[in-house]
Amino acid sequence: MKTKIMSRLLVLSVASILALMAVAPAVQTASVPFTEPVYAPCVVPGQSHLLVFFSLSNQAGLTNYLDSAYYNPYSPSYHNFLSAGQFDAKYSAPSWVFSTVESIFAANGLSTVTTGPMLIEGTGTDVQVGGAITQLSTTSNIQKYIIGAECMTQTFDAPAGQSAPSYKPEDVRGPYVGTSPLSAGVAGSNFNNCTPTEAMTGGLIWLPCGLQTIYDENALLNQGPSWSHQTIALVDAFGDPDTTQANSLVYDNLACSDFASFNSQFNLPNSGCSILYPTGVPTLTSGNYQDAEGWSTETMIDMEYSHVMAPQAHILEVSSSTDYDDLYASIEYVVNNQLANVISLSWGQWEDLFYCTNPTYGCGTPATAALMLGYDEIFQQAAAQGIGVFVSSGDYAAYDFPYFSSFFPPYGEVSASSPATDPWVSGVGGTTLTATFTGQTVSRLETAWSLGSDSFCPMCGSGGGFSMVFKEPSGQQLVHISTQVSSISLPVLGITFYPQGQRGVPDLAADADPATGVLVWVDGAFSPYVWGGTSVAAPLTAGMTTLVQSNTRFFTIGDLAPSLYQLYSQENHGPYWSQFYVSQTQFNIFQLNRGVQGTMFETPSGQNGPFSVIPGAWSPVTGLGQLNVYGLSQVISPSHFQ
Repeated sequence: MKTKIMSRLLVLSVASILALMAVAPAVQTASVPFTEPVYAPCVVPGQSHLLVFFSLSNQAGLTNYLDSAYYNPYSPSYHNFLSAGQFDAKYSAPSWVFSTVESIFAANGLSTVTTGPMLIEGTGTDVQVGGAITQLSTTSNIQKYIIGAECMTQTFDAPAGQSAPSYKPEDVRGPYVGTSPLSAGVAGSNFNNCTPTEAMTGGLIWLPCGLQTIYDENALLNQGPSWSHQTIALVDAFGDPDTTQANSLVYDNLACSDFASFNSQFNLPNSGCSILYPTGVPTLTSGNYQDAEGWSTETMIDMEYSHVMAPQAHILEVSSSTDYDDLYASIEYVVNNQLANVISLSWGQWEDLFYCTNPTYGCGTPATAALMLGYDEIFQQAAAQGIGVFVSSGDYAAYDFPYFSSFFPPYGEVSASSPATDPWVSGVGGTTLTATFTGQTVSRLETAWSLGSDSFCPMCGSGGGFSMVFKEPSGQQLVHISTQVSSISLPVLGITFYPQGQRGVPDLAADADPATGVLVWVDGAFSPYVWGGTSVAAPLTAGMTTLVQSNTRFFTIGDLAPSLYQLYSQENHGPYWSQFYVSQTQFNIFQLNRGVQGTMFETPSGQNGPFSVIPGAWSPVTGLGQLNVYGLSQVISPSHFQ
């Protein structure tokens, strides 16, 4: 994760945090106290966005629907999802609330950018946004519906004092390999008519056909084009701006061009690529162009490696105009217009930063933690409509490095990363994936990406831990997740956190170690570095799930994590227990071409600081393990859950 110290993050008072800890457990609801709207004003002049979050109507009814849709195989709602129109009719904030806010926007000269059942976003100058915030905060009849309203500058990267949260890519640069990293190209034939890996000092590089093979996709890919067309949306900030042009403050998004070149390099099909700007085309200025350039590699990792694992899927690059909560407005646009089957997010921010108000540590006010309820509503809508969301869990193990590492060396404070902590997404951690290919045999070893194990990034490792915000979801209650520790000291917040009963992260994992990383085509050429991070793991897993879905009739997966927990609960404690984990680590190519039984690959070992892998069980390092694509495709059906 590329990071910088910021003072305008989601915060709560220590008293509110202690109140949060005392909230009684609830299956799927957020435990953030919410008593009044939060208003985050503009802090710098210039073009700005105003994002307003509303409380959904009938939250109890939505909670019950989601529980039936994902956890009750005998309910008529089970994996029988809603359309966007049905969701809006059942759960949207009242129409008069939207009309009132739109009138306030218009009265202050704002133009509406996008709307959804729980949000509305407008654009204008900082003065116009400021006027609208003042009017919103003094219009009494809408206060109980507003979660928060935040100003987001469109021309500066993280200005001091801005309360609106900011997010950074969760990618990690590995070793330098030059701009011509393919020693044998892709025409070589040393295993199953492809080159699965390239050697490098201190590790290996995974090439596309190697990833497809090692995660057991060959049997499905060999069947030819799947029966259903799928779209994967990758939501990033700024897209893939041409660096030369960006240095001159000219925006030119190369995403689909670089995507086509990557496919050409590896003989992958061009299944379609499109770009969407839900919050407007980014405007590059001297205050944000370097930040924009930093998102290029992230964008291309997401596009290229989701496509590697789902070669027939259409790729939709969704480019937010900033790396603030415009990202969430962009997600909501995709969800509310039903533009994708799967969404992958490779960015985040640590939860403890959402709470910190102590200026000693560079934290500030106002308190804006309630905004996380708005984010959660977006993910609830996605889940209710059968859209799976995959989120990287972070790259600095169980810590918030480098934010508070100078105060509490060497790693900082223990914290899990949002939005991977949301109970309606599938959080994806990281592994170190190695294999040897000899003749017709492959030996496979996938351990956790462990803290301190990587010479390229010694502070890195699979992000994981427990949410301070959300309670343990039903799926994790089914499998009785272990917290491993009874309490966690949080010196920055001045409290002791008790993880029992809280949402655990991640749900599953995939390759993320830059020592076993991937090549990225960006800005018209191969990057001279190998790349890793859970920014690789999330799109890999999103692509794997998309391939399974495209070969599965009469069953829409939606959020994957609930199905995995149910399968683990049933198979690991019933007559099919041996089928959940693949029972071997060495395979003949004929086995892999036919497909291997077992829903997931087990993680045998590893740690991310305070937490360790538990073989054969969930852990806050790699979740339940790694997907076995063919094996999952054989058990993901209604009858298997009854």
